[in-house]
Amino acid sequence: MFRLLYTLGIAAYALGIWLAAPFHTKARMAVVGRRRQRGQWMNWRSNRSTGGGHVVWFHCASLGEFEQGRPLIEALRNRQPDTAIVLTFFSPSGFEVRKNYPFADAVWYLPLDLPGRARRFVEAIRPDTVVFIKYEYWAHYFLALRHRSVPLFVVSAIFRPGQRFFGWQRTFWMPVLAAVHRFHVQNETSAVLLRGAGIHCVEVCGDTRFDRVLAVAAECRELESVAAFAGESPVLVCGSSYAIEERIARDFLSRSAASWKVIIAPHQVDESRVASIQALFGSRVARLSQWQATDAGCRVLVADTMGQLSAIYRYGQMALVGGAFGKGLHNTLEAAAYGIPVAFGTRWEQFDEARMLIQSGGAFAGSPDAVGRQLDVWATDEITRRRAGLAARDVVEGGRGAVEKAMQLILESPS
Repeated sequence: MFRLLYTLGIAAYALGIWLAAPFHTKARMAVVGRRRQRGQWMNWRSNRSTGGGHVVWFHCASLGEFEQGRPLIEALRNRQPDTAIVLTFFSPSGFEVRKNYPFADAVWYLPLDLPGRARRFVEAIRPDTVVFIKYEYWAHYFLALRHRSVPLFVVSAIFRPGQRFFGWQRTFWMPVLAAVHRFHVQNETSAVLLRGAGIHCVEVCGDTRFDRVLAVAAECRELESVAAFAGESPVLVCGSSYAIEERIARDFLSRSAASWKVIIAPHQVDESRVASIQALFGSRVARLSQWQATDAGCRVLVADTMGQLSAIYRYGQMALVGGAFGKGLHNTLEAAAYGIPVAFGTRWEQFDEARMLIQSGGAFAGSPDAVGRQLDVWATDEITRRRAGLAARDVVEGGRGAVEKAMQLILESPS
């Protein structure tokens, strides 16, 4: 019964995005992308130039999960260059940004989790090992992989009391989770929950994002236009922002010394969002994609292209990270890796890294007014700001090593 209800739910979702496609850009990209790619994945094995070899399939929900899986993908590519890597995304926001990712042999949308589609996809690509990142639990795919005895790993997984796996849906989900060869979980709480539910193939490996953000920070990627904008001025970076964080940044700028500048990297980059930011800040705004030397006098820079935020943080003295006044906090570790303090809203409880940053003194969470006051403290008290930044960096350094732990367990698995 539960499996039927689950399948009907996926079918209803498929119908919903199909009906929404003419009116909604992301729905249209998802529908059209999956339709176009079906022939690609069905014929992929027969079209491969090598004709065989080891195949590892990585799946990520979206761009954030990709950043968690990326260090593992690249470590595998470096150690086993002949292995074929298939990368799938559920969301257009992940696929569209990383569809040309050079470390993967194929990048596709994941076909929707209907029984026939899941079975055909697994049979078509015939993976030897499968790695799902953090959140994605698709019942028909998991059961199809178990049917073919393919080792399945879930990396950087995190579980909490009250999730569907441990409530009234448990009788449906336990056989699905039992299809996983090994869970690499972020913390001991997750391990205890799984073991209490009868799932014992669990290792506490940590979060691979720590390794990823440290690697990005070590690259010291230079963004000439951002460097020219910052100059010798201290900078507040407002990353993955929504309107509420942008208003906090505007109010901060109005109170701060004239030397302070702000970089806004909105969560959603499109013309309407950029226009709203320009209207909020007025004539003091420059766009990164249109930067000119004459813009050096501006106090606000809008990052209106995707994929640069992790490098932009290196030019900041403190960060305001978006999402925690809404559905949930975005990536704070990208900023903390550069040794700068981080501020955000009140919806952070589901994020272990946020808790660690707050407890260390490297981050502050609160209401919009409270966050604004904390930014003022950091802006005017350099010693306090630097101390908080060092505490944030120490948290990131302390999380190093999850990739190596996960890699060892995957390489030692049967295939």
